[in-house]
Amino acid sequence: MSERTEKFARNTALEALLGSLNSRLEPAGDAISSGFSRPEFPVCLIVGSARSGTTLFLQWLARTGLFCYPSNFISRFFVAPCIGLQIQKMLLDDRLAFGQELGGARLEAFGSNLGKTTGWLEPNEFWYFWRRFFTDSTDQSSVEFTNRKRLIADLAALESEARQPLAMKAMIANWWIEELDRLLNKVVFVHLRRDVRYTAQSLLEARKTHSGSVSNWYSFKTPGFGRLKKLDPISQVVGQVLETQRAVDESLNKLNPDRYLVLEYEDFCVRPEDAYIQLKSRYEAQGHTGFPATCPILGPFKVENECRMEGEDWQNLTSLIEQSIKG
Repeated sequence: MSERTEKFARNTALEALLGSLNSRLEPAGDAISSGFSRPEFPVCLIVGSARSGTTLFLQWLARTGLFCYPSNFISRFFVAPCIGLQIQKMLLDDRLAFGQELGGARLEAFGSNLGKTTGWLEPNEFWYFWRRFFTDSTDQSSVEFTNRKRLIADLAALESEARQPLAMKAMIANWWIEELDRLLNKVVFVHLRRDVRYTAQSLLEARKTHSGSVSNWYSFKTPGFGRLKKLDPISQVVGQVLETQRAVDESLNKLNPDRYLVLEYEDFCVRPEDAYIQLKSRYEAQGHTGFPATCPILGPFKVENECRMEGEDWQNLTSLIEQSIKG
């Protein structure tokens, strides 16, 4: 579970520095968050399976200029993201520039590698922040949710500094959607769904890229992890995708329709402006009317769905999906 290829190996020196920095910032983070309860605006939380287009969608949201999102820089301040945002603005916000002392940073072309982006202001998955509240338990094959009050207060503090709605990935909380819906006064869950065949194929490729072997699990464990880990890799990824999609759909179907949005990755790529209209309507239904009438960012994007597996493996994967859906 912990194996990583050289490219994705942790930088131990950086880990130590970030640990020291955040340990020293923790009292300040506690003090800041103690003054907040809940975010004022709806929080956009992206849920669903890994490899379903979530990074592309968050990059697109970032480029609209309508959301505050965890950048690669802010992610370094995972116990006090509000402080990270303040420093980011001081360094990189053109409105706060003093001559050209520090230069600047821009969002460039779309691109990522297993969810990792390049650039100060590019969106970050923010997992170090989320793992303060959601603990992946190997023994129980589930995710435990702790310190709920602090999570919501941290989000509120970050939003207050940004003066914009927040948007971020939250797939680690796929199994806690109903609880988050209860805790957040206003929220829009966005479930990215992609053709199961290509999501599963991409998970197999991610395993190889991340750890060097398709036998090593990649991304968050599902409640059925204990059963799935005994199966072959293709069966594992098919089960991982379908279990995740079904669990998220079941949770969302229990919520007020104004508080979630289901987007097919393929449709989003072809017509992102339609996704914008749907997202805008969810925000307006919850009282936020600050979005422009038309989408401020253009598309379309290339649909990255193509078979890259050997014929027999592809047929096996497709058959497993069909059997699972029928069953």
